Amino acid sequence: MFGNNFNLINPIAFVDVASTSLELTNARIVRISVLKFTANGSKQYKSHLINPECDIPKDATNIHLIKNEDVKDAKPFNAYARSLSKYLSGCDLIGFGIKRYGLPLIRKEFRKSKIYFPVRNRIVVDLMQIYHQVEPRNFVAAFNRFVGPDSPDQSNPKERVEGMREILKGQLRDFPEIPRNTNEISKWIKY
Repeated sequence: MFGNNFNLINPIAFVDVASTSLELTNARIVRISVLKFTANGSKQYKSHLINPECDIPKDATNIHLIKNEDVKDAKPFNAYARSLSKYLSGCDLIGFGIKRYGLPLIRKEFRKSKIYFPVRNRIVVDLMQIYHQVEPRNFVAAFNRFVGPDSPDQSNPKERVEGMREILKGQLRDFPEIPRNTNEISKWIKY
């Protein structure tokens, strides 16, 4: 499964969701996919299109390519909730962005379905957090990446804001897809 470099203690489930929105307050799941590994080495994959019982905005479709017509005959999340809770029982969960988005959305859908989905006594590993741990996304890392190794004195506010200007210049130099004005950058970032 992972070779000799990973000890599997509990079953693990890699979980991915596609949704109607990035805003948790009104987001609904349109697809849930799970790749599950057990201690005996078995591997199982399940994926379901979910009818969100609302329209899928074009911005969301542009990300995951799932359209309203793709889910019109699909079952809603509550049709899968009980079996999904059982399937994930005892599993540690792994996902990209799972802690800040995926798991809260899944838990919201379970609550709407009135199905208990415990997260206590299970490990949740966010691959995005691992990525940010091994490749930090902070001021010093950005300065080193886009300007050079001699980062400004963090306690000197003038050097810090000058460093921000240098970071933007480096980002614009290295990534031609970045728009060239703040209004367009704001739209491009999409948050």
